[in-house]
Amino acid sequence: TNEYAVSEKVWRRREQVRAAIEQVMSNSREFPPGTKVAVFGSSANGFGSPNSDLDLCLSIPASAADFTNDGKGVEAMTNLASKFTAAGMRDVNTERLTARIPIVK
Repeated sequence: TNEYAVSEKVWRRREQVRAAIEQVMSNSREFPPGTKVAVFGSSANGFGSPNSDLDLCLSIPASAADFTNDGKGVEAMTNLASKFTAAGMRDVNTERLTARIPIVK
């Protein structure tokens, strides 16, 4: 077997994580309707290994452009990070929420 090949089990687990995060985000009602959690980076393009991280981003509909421009985004991300912790996610890091592109790690 190829030690760098990502198994079907790993693909399914990554999708479960993405879906769980999207569910927490949707239930929070902090983000505009139609906001989705999307995978990017090596997990999306197939260049990752079984040990690669899972890069995710929020895809906010173009119709909600004002959401990202008026400061609501950082507040919503802060609240979302709290909901991640409440949902049992560990080591939620919010140190980069004030970056140009807010990051929760």
